[in-house]
Amino acid sequence: MLHPYEELRKQDQLQFKRLFSAGEAVRTAEPWKDLWDQDVFCVKDPETGLLDFVSVLGRAGEVFAIHVHTAPECYEYWRQTKEGTLPMDSMDEFLRLVRMIELEFVDKSEMEDDDLDLYSKIGYKAPSSGRQKWMRVRRYHPRSMPYFPTADLLPRLIRGAQLAVRFVAAVRGEANRAQSKWIEKGERKADLPKMLPVFTLDTKCNENDWAAWTFENEIVDWSPKGLADGSYQPTEFDLERVAQIPQTSKEWECGAIFLETPVPSKAGPVKPVLAIVAPTIMLGDSPEPYISADMDESPGSCLWQAFVATAIARGERPKQLNVMTDIAEKTFQPFADEYGMNLKRVEKPQLIHQFFNIVRGTL
Repeated sequence: MLHPYEELRKQDQLQFKRLFSAGEAVRTAEPWKDLWDQDVFCVKDPETGLLDFVSVLGRAGEVFAIHVHTAPECYEYWRQTKEGTLPMDSMDEFLRLVRMIELEFVDKSEMEDDDLDLYSKIGYKAPSSGRQKWMRVRRYHPRSMPYFPTADLLPRLIRGAQLAVRFVAAVRGEANRAQSKWIEKGERKADLPKMLPVFTLDTKCNENDWAAWTFENEIVDWSPKGLADGSYQPTEFDLERVAQIPQTSKEWECGAIFLETPVPSKAGPVKPVLAIVAPTIMLGDSPEPYISADMDESPGSCLWQAFVATAIARGERPKQLNVMTDIAEKTFQPFADEYGMNLKRVEKPQLIHQFFNIVRGTL
């Protein structure tokens, strides 16, 4: 596997330089002197209209960083954070809620070789003496361990850093910072805030003109964003491709699991998805699994690919497909509606759960 910064293009180097410059502004402003990590503000993306949630860490004096949480998981992550229901007892479940890019301020002894190499690659001057002045960047993504980011992720972090400086300046500019209208009042409660500070940009303005962004407390719609539902919407070509295969009276079942052991990829360590679609009675045949280490491929897509591969290999498609999850039901419903396949919701598949148990090592 390549070192993460081995093939940085010139434009990528410029992005990292812009990030480090913005990071120095954050480090100088020290927003953690006034903000706790839960004192988030939001940035409305001009293209999608979705919110990034920006948080600064450091008030407790342990970790100094700026976090930019992005859609779709950011809504669910911060909903559970505010309600106190984050799954902190399971790292796997916690990381599935995190889609984030982080700029952390650390001592040189905490930097990895690749972090130090980045400074050299982009020709950025090493910081002067002092604590927590080196900068390291990480990205968090569902199904993946924290890893070094690619340059295409940096604009959101740059934006969040620049606007964090503006935000804390506004908080400090009020006569009574303890009563700031930008910060939630009172003790932490398990109540979801109806309003949060939101930065927006007029469509006529330059996105990189940080002074052009305006912010005000706005109502946050928590309900429709949530987690990506994980389903897959087959195209007309997808549907027609399988529809050409003769239908039999057989009953099939499907299922997918996340494998616990990450595998290396260019994007870093990724937990693969394993999907199986197979007849409930196989008469000595072995199911043919579909495995994906693409961290952006959804479980629904994996199920669909397994369905197509099985249908092509067997030269047939089923009259009934047993599904266990909403993801599978949403994925196969269009095909079922169009081509007369019955979908049946079951608690446990008859056959493939044994294969999953073997893979998990629990059989």
